Amino acid sequence: NSYNLDKRILFGGEKYGWSLQYKKSKKTIVTIFPERKSITVLLIFGKSELEKIHNKKNIFSKDLYERIENTKQYHDGKWLWLRVDNGDYLNDITELIKIKRKPDKE
Repeated sequence: NSYNLDKRILFGGEKYGWSLQYKKSKKTIVTIFPERKSITVLLIFGKSELEKIHNKKNIFSKDLYERIENTKQYHDGKWLWLRVDNGDYLNDITELIKIKRKPDKE
């Protein structure tokens, strides 16, 4: 409700299934892969976003921050894949999305 994003439903083929991709302009904010009794969330962070995460590391759970730090760095940033099968990461994911894009309305 805090964002005005474009939503796309993508089909990655029989092996990978469906995903929901939320974008603002051409920038992907988050991609969600529904699964049985869980979801997997993909967030891609560039250099400036990783600096913001580092500066705000105390707002994230220790486990999540360590996962971000240990995620492989590619030329286009870090691709963070999070499987969510309970509410453990929901607050962290909300904060990470806010770093990727400030809410349009609060």
